[in-house]
Amino acid sequence: MERTHVRLGDEMKDASAPDVRVQRRRAVTPWWCRMLACICAGLVLGMALVVLGAQVLAQDWMARQASGFKGTHPATAIMLVLLAGSFLVPRTTRYLRIIAYGLAAGALVLAVARFVPAMSGLYIRADGVATGLNTAATLGILALGRIAMVAGRYAIGQFMALVATSILMAAFVGNIFDQAGLYGKMSDMTLFLGWLLVGAALLGHAGRGVVADLSGVCETGFRARLDLAVGLLGPVLIAIGMIYFAGFSGAHEALAVLVAQIIGLNLLTIALNARFARRLDLRRRHSEEERYWAVISDEVTGLYNRSALKARFEEMTKDPHLSSRGLSVIVLDVDGFGAVNQMAGFEGGDEILRRIGAELLGHLGGDDILARPHSDEFVALLPDCRTRKATTIARDMCHAVAQMDIGTAQGVLTVSAGIARWHMSETGPQFYNRARAAVEIAQLRGGNQACMAPHPGGVTPVWTAVQEVPVTSYGDPSLSGRAV
Repeated sequence: MERTHVRLGDEMKDASAPDVRVQRRRAVTPWWCRMLACICAGLVLGMALVVLGAQVLAQDWMARQASGFKGTHPATAIMLVLLAGSFLVPRTTRYLRIIAYGLAAGALVLAVARFVPAMSGLYIRADGVATGLNTAATLGILALGRIAMVAGRYAIGQFMALVATSILMAAFVGNIFDQAGLYGKMSDMTLFLGWLLVGAALLGHAGRGVVADLSGVCETGFRARLDLAVGLLGPVLIAIGMIYFAGFSGAHEALAVLVAQIIGLNLLTIALNARFARRLDLRRRHSEEERYWAVISDEVTGLYNRSALKARFEEMTKDPHLSSRGLSVIVLDVDGFGAVNQMAGFEGGDEILRRIGAELLGHLGGDDILARPHSDEFVALLPDCRTRKATTIARDMCHAVAQMDIGTAQGVLTVSAGIARWHMSETGPQFYNRARAAVEIAQLRGGNQACMAPHPGGVTPVWTAVQEVPVTSYGDPSLSGRAV
């Protein structure tokens, strides 16, 4: 069975599967985040190409430009070029995604090869400049994260970037205090370019994954940011207290590196906790959403039910500007549906109602409401809609249903419509009864047409056949041809 999407209010619902209530809105990364990510990756690419050219091509002007890269090995520069290129390649087509995969995979292979003893000589120059194990680990983790992002696993990719952040943080403090750390030192420029790549990884998809969890406006995001403040500032304050107030006599350099490693571990833990808390929050909200839709929606068509229609009407009538903007209602009834339901069975009748509801909803705007209060009746509530527009919509609905491929033993299935405009002096039931009376008049005249209800206190409805463009009348010749 073909799946038909039906809009309920401003959201999307699946008419053929009432258990699927709301289609979630796709997360969007702000343009300035994407721009900053491209700038970071572009800087890495340009600087790495300069140092690579200076060391491989032995050009004097490049050597002068790359004087700050003297501690950067060509293998490191190649990995930086591949990674930056992978971040700059868009994922708009399949072939571009393959290119991004290939560049990131190349950087990952070079990083892994650094840990192979037989190939370690390729990463050490005669003057002692080498690609350190921490450099290879950082770039390899970033490459693995980029592969995950290209595959659409943004949370995994961003978590890999946070792992690389913890390594870079420890290396940064180690460089300041001349501490080799666990895997050796990292040159200052390589450290700088590594930070730029982390920025590109986190900002490029800031609307998704772990970054979205940490920056969200919901309760989970606020709690995660509070945890970040405590987890990052807490170890620093403890170290300062140990040194200046508790009289810590050990090596301050070793304590600083330890604090950096603790901060990195806290960052990873907080990111994981925020991710899990966000997932639990989404499940809870989805469960509440399911219960909410079960209360206000019709189980057959997925449209609003009678109680929800009444609540929305009461909400609309509280608008102080409603009398000037206008509020119209269209009540539609399927002609001869009782006989159709008996022949097609209850399941066949439900399927016909679903198709008709989807067709009617296609003629309404974003603020309009369509409900199925009971049986074969549909009610469209149209805020900011005057009589002429409501008449046109009702006529189009009748014509559209008559054109649908729903053949029965009695012929083509049609609907009749009654139109009424709300007045401040009447209640909701009176408003509905006027439109309902107009539907009955339209059906008495043969169905497949729209009938305009009179004003409160009036006696003569005005009807318009689907085939006729001008509005005609019966019972009062003075109303013939008058626009409503």
